[in-house]
Amino acid sequence: MPRYLALHWNSSEASGVVASLAGGRLAVEEVFSIPLESGLAEGQTLGGDFADRLAAALKSRRLGRLETIVALGRDRVELRPLSLPAAPDEELPELVRFQALRQFNNLEEHWPLDYLPLEVPDESARHVLAAATRPDWIDEAQRVCDAAGVKLARLVLRPCAAASLVARRLGERAAGSWLVVNLQGDEADLAVMVDSRISFLRQAHLPGDPVAAPEYAAALLPELRRTMAAAQNQPGNRPVESIVLLGAGDRYTTLAARISEELALPAEVVDPFDNVQWQDRSTAAEPESYRKLASLIGAAWDEAASTPPAFDFLHPRQRPAPPSRRNTYALAGLAVALLVLAWMAVHWIRGDRLHSEILVLQRNSKALDKNFQQAEKSEKEAEEVAEWVRDGVNWLDELNWLSQRFPAAEDAMLTQVKFTVNSGQGEITLDGVARDVTSVAELDRGLHDERHRLAGKSKSESDAKRPYGVQFRSSVRIERGE
Repeated sequence: MPRYLALHWNSSEASGVVASLAGGRLAVEEVFSIPLESGLAEGQTLGGDFADRLAAALKSRRLGRLETIVALGRDRVELRPLSLPAAPDEELPELVRFQALRQFNNLEEHWPLDYLPLEVPDESARHVLAAATRPDWIDEAQRVCDAAGVKLARLVLRPCAAASLVARRLGERAAGSWLVVNLQGDEADLAVMVDSRISFLRQAHLPGDPVAAPEYAAALLPELRRTMAAAQNQPGNRPVESIVLLGAGDRYTTLAARISEELALPAEVVDPFDNVQWQDRSTAAEPESYRKLASLIGAAWDEAASTPPAFDFLHPRQRPAPPSRRNTYALAGLAVALLVLAWMAVHWIRGDRLHSEILVLQRNSKALDKNFQQAEKSEKEAEEVAEWVRDGVNWLDELNWLSQRFPAAEDAMLTQVKFTVNSGQGEITLDGVARDVTSVAELDRGLHDERHRLAGKSKSESDAKRPYGVQFRSSVRIERGE
């Protein structure tokens, strides 16, 4: 039975859970917390000294080379909802990165980027929740795991792991709109979950722990209101119907009651450890601070049950590998070979017949001429097949070329793209709208290089799609390579 380590650290402590799956329930072997004596500044990565101390603490527990899931806090991720043109799933990874590079504040080309498709009833567009993190955080997690002798398997988002645990615990009741509140001292991970799927994420920084003092609880309430309002403004979201607070004990129950009274919504408490098996009952009596490990329980349970996480920055969603063209080329070559063999067989049969029936064939020379013409036609067709295989247009490459040269979304938008091939030469026809004639001119300039020539263009003013005021059509001819 495989064992897993779920691990998280912030500016004050590092926490971990060792668990496995037993009979459909999570069996918890060990939980631990390691205080950070010196602490970390906001946004600071681990220095070599702390990485070594954390690795030594992990090694002292003799965990072995466990598959390890590291959970990142919301503050280490830039997260944005994106609206994209309607496209099949296999094209989404490239479209998401293309759009994210224009809309994210700090995203760079080499940063890990993952996304979560959102179920929005909109046939004209695709909606996703995109998340990116700095490569430094991945390097830090890898350095700690390597030094501790464990294997980094996934790098997930902490509030998503906590929401996954709630969805698992609610079961059929998760078919609704929930606000999941996971308190981490003076931070609150807030996740809106619609029908068991993440739809909105936010982190709130508080003056103190809401469970510890009523005045800090008062600071949490407006953050919950802001989160519900922001989530409802996202495409396809519904108003929050219930609130769930992750924790255990009377203080969490009191806080849930206050939230329910202030926000006029049902609020309940879910104990992250309530439905797990403890291999050592003495471990179950550890301090209440361990009740903040909901995200680690959720991450370990997802991994043990082979449930893909919402985001995984080690294995972000990628475009499927293109199918091998080897079979296509082999079939084309076989077709050409069969045509040639058929042509040779026809000539061999005719040659043998000529040897014995030369006088008859002389009288029927016109018929023979017709047969030779048919053979030449077959040969020409075989050559055309070979030329088609050699000079075919790779439309995926052309679509990538177009996406790199197309203006930003606020300047222009396509309404239709048409790809045609005529006599072996490809042509792309673009119909769309642009903000103004300058945007159209910028587009036309970008559609010309050594392999592409602007074959035609037209534009006219239009009020159909505000704020785009110009309707255009441009045709690009793809020059055949030498």
